[in-house]
Amino acid sequence: MILDSTIGGPDIISEAKLTFFQKLKLVQAAFCDEISPETWGAIEKLNSLRNQMAHQVESPRIPKLISEIVTILKLKIEDHVSIASTRECQIELVAMSLILTYNDLIKLKERLPAKFA
Repeated sequence: MILDSTIGGPDIISEAKLTFFQKLKLVQAAFCDEISPETWGAIEKLNSLRNQMAHQVESPRIPKLISEIVTILKLKIEDHVSIASTRECQIELVAMSLILTYNDLIKLKERLPAKFA
């Protein structure tokens, strides 16, 4: 949405067949100072998590990716490893991470000059 609004119509972007990561890097290059480095890093890790889950839902790499997202966003979690490592807690952590990053992207979109919005 941000890329389509700032660079060109969605048809032109889709013709390029860019990956999400490539699109993310274009938006980050254009607006790197508008969003915290933590949010950019979390978006990259969330994309890696999505890719991993698309190939193997029960991948052993998933808990590590979630842990990296939590660390990047400095989310507070229970000190008890037994709680933090439960599937339910991990789902909630991913949901919180998505909400935080989405919120930052919406704020960015709202701050775009009128010609981009």
